[in-house]
Amino acid sequence: MPQLTNVMPSVSPDDIVLVGGPVWHHSVATPVRQFLRQIAGFKGIVAPFYTHTGTPGTYEAEIAQLIPTAQVKSGLAVDRQTTTPQILQWLKTVAA
Repeated sequence: MPQLTNVMPSVSPDDIVLVGGPVWHHSVATPVRQFLRQIAGFKGIVAPFYTHTGTPGTYEAEIAQLIPTAQVKSGLAVDRQTTTPQILQWLKTVAA
């Protein structure tokens, strides 16, 4: 795995972690995978959002597999038609 260039902040079980990135070949991108490995064991909420050009493949299921101790919320696929109200609605579901 490549080394991440930034130091990742620590996360506590009280945190909600929004994890975003592109879908690479129907999967979680390598840098995102590396971040998820760094927070392995996290017991809070993880909410994925992602961009793709066809299908997200197994993106959300992979997030859940990479952090099995977290509560993984339904993700948000983002494209050029995604509106601010859609994003705000998704954020409400994450915080619920």
